[in-house]
Amino acid sequence: MNTNGKVKSVLDQKNEYKNTVFGFIPKDWEIVKLKDISIRKGTYGIGAAAVEYNENLPRYLRITDIDDQGRIINEDPKCVDDPDSVNYILKKNDLVFARTGNTTGKTYLYKNEDGVLVYAGFLIKFSINPIKADSRFVKYFTETNYYWQWVGIMSMRSGQPGINENEYSKLTLLFCAI
Repeated sequence: MNTNGKVKSVLDQKNEYKNTVFGFIPKDWEIVKLKDISIRKGTYGIGAAAVEYNENLPRYLRITDIDDQGRIINEDPKCVDDPDSVNYILKKNDLVFARTGNTTGKTYLYKNEDGVLVYAGFLIKFSINPIKADSRFVKYFTETNYYWQWVGIMSMRSGQPGINENEYSKLTLLFCAI
């Protein structure tokens, strides 16, 4: 209804939306790239070997430790024993993407309750800027059909499927300012 109490015409309502690759969206919504809502460019994980679990070492987060819903699998956890691992510890608003193989596109959003996690080399981390976007929204976006269709297209190559940091950074998301 408008301020005169009349129902808006279909034409008036249509002017409140714009046509995009996502279909019609509200005019004040945007389409942004992952790199535009990240604090810095994506970074590849550490290339260290996994070691047996030890409560005195940080846990190693590998592709095989993430289930299809983006949760940590707690069976047979491994650790990492490398002095450089402090540079690969996940923090709040960090989202990692699987970059190669049959798991390309799988994601995990860091949760404090999962403890200290060091992300492995076959993962790419993007730190979502909380001023620009809610990291949970970005994670939920990676569960949509649109995202998985994009992964299917981007990862098609000869040999093993994969998406690199530069390609992930260009991922387009439907975005409403928070």
